[in-house]
Amino acid sequence: MTNYLCRAFLVCSLLAPLLWAEEQVNPLKLCVTISGENGSGSGFLLRHNGKLYVATNNHVILELRNPVIKGVNGEVIPFKQVLSASDRDVALIPIAQSASRGALELEEHVDDIWPNEPLTCLGDSEGMGVVVFCAGKFLGLGATALETDAPFVPGNSGGPIIRDKSQKVVGVATYITPLSNAKWAEGTRFENIKGNAVRRFATRLDNLDWDALVALDQSEIHDAQTVLGPAAIKLDGEHPWPTWELIQVYNMAKHGDAEAQYVLGIFFAYGEEYEEAVKWYRIAAEQGNAKAQYNLGGMYNYGLGVPKDYREAARWCHKAAEQGHAEAQYNLGCMYGNGKGVQQDDAEAAKWHHKAAEQGHAEAQYNLGCMYGKGEGVQQDYKEAVWWFRKAAEQGYAKAQNNLGVMYDNGWGVQQDDAEAAKWYRKAAEQGFANAQNNLGVMFENGQSVTRDYEEAVWWFRKAAEQGYAEAQFNLGRMYDNGQGVPKDYREAVKWYRKAAEQGRADAQCALGCSYALGRGVPRDDAEAARWLRKAAEQGHAGAQYCLGVSYDNGWGVPKDAKEAARWYRKAAEQGDAKAQEALRRLGQ
Repeated sequence: MTNYLCRAFLVCSLLAPLLWAEEQVNPLKLCVTISGENGSGSGFLLRHNGKLYVATNNHVILELRNPVIKGVNGEVIPFKQVLSASDRDVALIPIAQSASRGALELEEHVDDIWPNEPLTCLGDSEGMGVVVFCAGKFLGLGATALETDAPFVPGNSGGPIIRDKSQKVVGVATYITPLSNAKWAEGTRFENIKGNAVRRFATRLDNLDWDALVALDQSEIHDAQTVLGPAAIKLDGEHPWPTWELIQVYNMAKHGDAEAQYVLGIFFAYGEEYEEAVKWYRIAAEQGNAKAQYNLGGMYNYGLGVPKDYREAARWCHKAAEQGHAEAQYNLGCMYGNGKGVQQDDAEAAKWHHKAAEQGHAEAQYNLGCMYGKGEGVQQDYKEAVWWFRKAAEQGYAKAQNNLGVMYDNGWGVQQDDAEAAKWYRKAAEQGFANAQNNLGVMFENGQSVTRDYEEAVWWFRKAAEQGYAEAQFNLGRMYDNGQGVPKDYREAVKWYRKAAEQGRADAQCALGCSYALGRGVPRDDAEAARWLRKAAEQGHAGAQYCLGVSYDNGWGVPKDAKEAARWYRKAAEQGDAKAQEALRRLGQ
């Protein structure tokens, strides 16, 4: 088809006549043009086992709307059926026998062709309705394809590639792909100096399994094009399957193939034709296809093509999980953990996470590690937690790498080891995981298994802080407050304290309150100081409780109130705050 063959158009410039035996039919007369409402392509008459066919590409005959086949003499060649290969881009169209029609024959041993042996390509170059020929050489061979430098162009799709030596067909011109500008290509035939070099490929016919061809009537092709069209237009080729494959899949799905029904569901979901996606997922799911059951559950979970229904989502997810679908098992574990669509049940959550984890599902392994670490749904067991964290961490899962670092940092389930902690923190931090970046920053700040380096600490704190991680924002504020790794800058400290404080972090709220009380980085404002100290104090922050007591003791930003001051001193004192205990003694409390 004109718009399929290449992304870089080259006009055929080398046209050379073939030395055909005088008694043979001119091969130009054995070619046909195939035109439709949305493009054109080529084909040729082929005789095989005594039967006559028009040979072409799947992407030509299956993707053209209302295709018409014409010989070079203008004769319209009627057809009713297409025999389509599923393993390569080839289609054979049975046509009526005619004594007046010649036909090309197949070369039975394509793998006998030598490199640089002359080949010829015939076809409707650029879709102009004129069959021309291009001379070239054989360059390479694959299981279903061969490469040639015969300079065919768009419109040649479906035309024959003929071996000059035997005058038989070795392949069907199929596609052109651009070369890259890779450094390694310099000095080779793959060198692309001007940026417009291409490679040309044909599909082999010699090893085609004729018994495996899929028979499609014209009405079936038209029906598939109509149904697939809206999603195909939206996607404009941005999906994993060529349209001709989808037409085959559609007809397999109509005849009850559950895997084809599932694939159709994915295609329609890609194209945001959600109701059609649900239809095909459901048909496949009711036949027991686990992947379709899982995806149908997802449609109910997000309300795509159906009303949002968590119970129905869980029901289909459960069906897939029971068949061993690892992603469904993981999601079902999450549903039980969150009580989403099912009654909350940590034991059931652990059960399904365990099933998925045993299949190597990294997120399930991480979740199971967390459950063992907290004793949720299972007996608390730090060693078991470490085991599952390690499984996920070794797959590169950043959250698990961070948690494994935490286990080594604290000696939970393993011997305490700062070097191992730093190693795993770094692996997660380098993936951009903010929690690990903050933890690694703390290790550089404290010199744990690494040389103390405040600048490096600041670098990692900033990485995490810029992702909105509140603890890192507070830590970065501290570094500016203390002038560690950066010049002392109270305004910058306040900026980061505020970001963390607004996320509800108590130590940042306390620090921001103190900044207002002291007028550091902001104008002094006792009322604002008391407001932020109260937020932290109500979360149980002992330092903020003491400072709020001081505010009431002195009437700074709040009415002076000895009783209220004592109340907050007492809360701090109960947490062991020495200054609060002293203040209580002073008040005689």
